[in-house]
Amino acid sequence: MQECLTILVADYVPLSNKGEEAIIRGIEDMLGDGKAVRLAVFGGVDKPKTVGNLTEFPARWIFNIQGRSHTNPPHLLTRIYFRFANYFGLYGNLPRIASGGPNYLKPLQDFFAQADYVLVGHDAVFNTESCAIINLAKQAGKRCGILGYGFSEPIKGAITILKQYRQALARADFCVFRSKTGWEIMRGIAKDPDKCILAPDPAFAMVPYDRQKVLEYLNRHQWYQLARQHSKLVVSCSVCQKDYLLAKCFPRGASTKERMALHCRYLADTFAGVLDRRDIVLVFLPHSIEPGDRNDLSTARRVVEFLGPRAEACAIIEDDLDARMLKGIIRQSDFAIGERRHFLIGTISSETPFIGLLSSDDYSTHDIIGDMGRCEDLLLNMDQFTPEQSAERINDAINRRQQIKADISNTMIELRKQLRLVAGMVKGQ
Repeated sequence: MQECLTILVADYVPLSNKGEEAIIRGIEDMLGDGKAVRLAVFGGVDKPKTVGNLTEFPARWIFNIQGRSHTNPPHLLTRIYFRFANYFGLYGNLPRIASGGPNYLKPLQDFFAQADYVLVGHDAVFNTESCAIINLAKQAGKRCGILGYGFSEPIKGAITILKQYRQALARADFCVFRSKTGWEIMRGIAKDPDKCILAPDPAFAMVPYDRQKVLEYLNRHQWYQLARQHSKLVVSCSVCQKDYLLAKCFPRGASTKERMALHCRYLADTFAGVLDRRDIVLVFLPHSIEPGDRNDLSTARRVVEFLGPRAEACAIIEDDLDARMLKGIIRQSDFAIGERRHFLIGTISSETPFIGLLSSDDYSTHDIIGDMGRCEDLLLNMDQFTPEQSAERINDAINRRQQIKADISNTMIELRKQLRLVAGMVKGQ
């Protein structure tokens, strides 16, 4: 009978964002070593939900701060109370991850009891609740630590909070950070700075579906069949509306709605400058299907609408695809243009030439893709380039796509080596 590995990622993980799923699947592939793997995360579900080997537990069962909607965050006083309460070991519902509370918690507590690893701090998730989880996991004798934390600076001057961070860093078995900015902040807090390791985002380790399975899906679409029959380049795209990007790149918009429109117009003008010079198909991927303004399909439809007659050269994939399939599609593309960070991670780790569109204050993406991924010259800050300039840079990159692919392939040799070292560190080897 095959041995099974059990991993609990004790963070809020919105799986409708496929970048979040890519991190979890990357963790699975990093640590699995060919074993069967059971995974669990916390989400916005009302009751436990299992799909395949991944279980989603309700975040509201234990968390007091995490898991709140970005449009309806916990009240400031609530956040302050629990941050300081955690300092005195008053963890609210958090201890219910291990024991106590209503009977309906038993599936979670059983999973926690069986977990080989308890991980916190994926993506940009880390706060005093994460510190408390580390304490609770260590009390239960679990191998526990931070894996893949990005950037979410702790409150400056809050001594009690910084002390909790410092204690958590000391107690954790491993402390791995994916961005230079977050790594430097935590090194400045840690008692032992050398314990803090800078390494690739776990999503780099996610293995996509094999070529045959991906082509079987793509060949169901007429746009893909025609593109290949007529030797057109297939260019995968990821577009999204993020508040910080809108604020930095389109400040002249008087409201969020106006900034969103300016953003979509910028993208349409940029893509027009590419479509007018090349016989390509732009295919927009459903990288995030979160409701509301953060839904990538809604953004894609608006961009295509602005393209007018050029929309004939565009396709929007509307299916709810998982992260492995999305990465497989990126790998089968000739080129990629993306705004989402984990879309860009997918391009590098599938060795697909690309251009990233972002803002100059998106430090995490510049750290992860530009610095660690050695692709800074492939990142265009929309607050510093006009659509015409961006289109020119994209066209130049398409011309150089074979060299870009070779450069990325060399980078991935080193990143894969780093990921193997991280896996050994997590396992205590």
